Amino acid sequence: MLIHVGFGEEGDFYSLLKEVPDLKLILAHAGFPVYRETWARIKDNKHVFVDLSQTTYVGESITRQVVEYLGVDRCLFGTDGPFGFYASDKKFDYGFIKRRLERLFPDKGVQKRLLGENFAELAGIKATP
Repeated sequence: MLIHVGFGEEGDFYSLLKEVPDLKLILAHAGFPVYRETWARIKDNKHVFVDLSQTTYVGESITRQVVEYLGVDRCLFGTDGPFGFYASDKKFDYGFIKRRLERLFPDKGVQKRLLGENFAELAGIKATP
């Protein structure tokens, strides 16, 4: 399940995790709006992931920080299309975040994890070599 966290009581996903402790949960936009507080609360819950989508809420600094804090295995590529970054032709650029991740994390193994292997494992799909 993918959710937007939100603010205050409206953003309380912790009660959901208490009711369904094995739920595989993805928090959109690296846990926006209270990134570090959210990361600290989910650090020990291996069923909760973050996506790295959006260009307004998830810049390069937040992307680096969340991957370092939670680890590469808990972070997933996402585009948030058609919202976010547009190319010069005024069409949504689905490759912008992919290129950002490739630039920020030049290690090919890290790229493979972020760009697909993590999601495949989360979905129970065996990744092909």
